[in-house]
Amino acid sequence: MTISTPETRTADARLDIGGVFDENRNMTPSVQYLTNPNGKKTAVVMPISDYERLMEDLEDLASIADRHDEPTIPHDKFKAELKRDGILSR
Repeated sequence: MTISTPETRTADARLDIGGVFDENRNMTPSVQYLTNPNGKKTAVVMPISDYERLMEDLEDLASIADRHDEPTIPHDKFKAELKRDGILSR
């Protein structure tokens, strides 16, 4: 594979094995970093499945941030509403 950017010339690029967290929050060595001659990370290479999972997590975090100022209700009241609506068994 040849990857070239203004900061990272193909001849100068080197791979640095990194990792991502799996569903159990264990590190898996599936991410590689391209670095410039000074050792600065300039690009990431990862499996598409890891990228898609990362994007889903970012979308979830964005939704949480968007809802940060919404009013909340106590947990007991929420549970009572779920039971009333038949979503949660009594």
